[in-house]
Amino acid sequence: MRTIVYISNAVKLIEEKHLDELFYQIVQNNSSKDITGILLYKEGTFIQILEGKQHPLNHLFKTINQDKRHNNITKILDRRIRERLFNKYRTGFSTLNNYGQQDDLETFLKNKNGASHSHSVLALLSPFFNKQSTQINAANIEA
Repeated sequence: MRTIVYISNAVKLIEEKHLDELFYQIVQNNSSKDITGILLYKEGTFIQILEGKQHPLNHLFKTINQDKRHNNITKILDRRIRERLFNKYRTGFSTLNNYGQQDDLETFLKNKNGASHSHSVLALLSPFFNKQSTQINAANIEA
């Protein structure tokens, strides 16, 4: 098992209805490949955590790099993991549009002490938990 975390910039700001479509597509594609994770979008910036077997994950990341909807794609974490963080977090698509939901995700990650990469992921997501923000959009992929 591996995890890849990347950050990227949307080529243009994405409207809510287009985010819904994008997140639905991601959930469908990734769950069929046994890839779990979460995708966050905030003010033109994406951060995605992907978890799965090495070959499908590498293939997916290659596809992500070719996607014209975003640029400045930067892999910020790529390592082996003992267990997935997001296989049981939530099903389907969810929008984190209030502080309580952001706090739930933050608490979930803090309580995943058994997962070798939970603290790294929490640190990477911390800018998205800025309480000054109005909305974070998230999609969870459950295999």
